[in-house]
Formats: sequence, structure tokens, C-alpha cells
Amino acid sequence: MNYAEIKTYDVANGPGIRLSLFVSGCPHRCPGCFNQQAWDFSYGKPFTNETINCIIKELSFPAY
Repeated sequence: MNYAEIKTYDVANGPGIRLSLFVSGCPHRCPGCFNQQAWDFSYGKPFTNETINCIIKELSFPAY
């Protein structure tokens, strides 16, 4: 699995502060999609154990 982006301290995608993980690949191809580059399942970076460790570390911040 690849991911397109990890947003830490995200306040734009719902109430409160959060970490958002945007994965790559979408078969729907919706007209007007603002993120067409992420339709490709090979777009972005590989999701690895290092990625998981990074997410866990970020989530330990008290604001979450």
C-alpha cells in the first residue's frame, strides 16, 4: 500500500485537531475530483513499519 500524504495537526478535515492519512488509489474516478494524481495505487510513498512508527509518535502529542 502507498500513501499520498500524512497531515499532522490537521484542522481542515473535521472538528478538532487530528492526524490525517491519505492513502493512494481510487477506482471511482469521480468527475471533478480535486485529487486525481492519487487515483493511481502506486502514487506516493510506501506504507512501511517506519510510517507506522512515525504515526504512533505523532499521535503521542497531547493535543490529540
